[in-house]
Amino acid sequence: MNEVPREEQELEVKEELQGLEHPSTSNDSIYKDIGFGQPKEKADRIHEEYGNWDEFIYAGFWIRLIAFIFDLLVVSALRGILLSPIKLKLSPLSFGYEVLSIFVLLLYFVLMTKLNQGQTLGKMLLGLKVVSLRHHELTWWDVLTREFFSRYILQKVMILYIIAAFAPKKQHIGDMLSDTTVIKVEMEELIRHVQMVS
Repeated sequence: MNEVPREEQELEVKEELQGLEHPSTSNDSIYKDIGFGQPKEKADRIHEEYGNWDEFIYAGFWIRLIAFIFDLLVVSALRGILLSPIKLKLSPLSFGYEVLSIFVLLLYFVLMTKLNQGQTLGKMLLGLKVVSLRHHELTWWDVLTREFFSRYILQKVMILYIIAAFAPKKQHIGDMLSDTTVIKVEMEELIRHVQMVS
């Protein structure tokens, strides 16, 4: 029996998704009223048929890396604009300039992620977004934990990013600490149902 190509499987999952109802959720929890009746039955059926959700929902390491590289280019441009006057007073190699440079990077990721519904410019370009696995929307605490405190650590020890390639929900250290992950935007509704059937 011939195996169905992954592209065809993903297309079928998307078609199933289009038939899911969109039950209301409270602001406090994405769990309320989700997974009952038809939506849960359909989610169960997709889960049974395709099993490995990771292939269809969570953004893999390499596509996230490309988005991250694009974001670093944006941050580099912002640094050039915002810090160019400071270069006249501080050497680019000085501690003070390094602190400001890191702050621009962290501020970019925090503000874009929180104010742009989980998407930086790099994630927008590749159709990805950060979502909370606990709340209906990302909270400021989620974002600060992931994009400020954890991002600072990851910038210092970048090899830790590789954890996302092997973690079950493609989470790096920041995702694990904030209980977030990165998903494909087009599959966002499905992950809400996965949380009820997995």
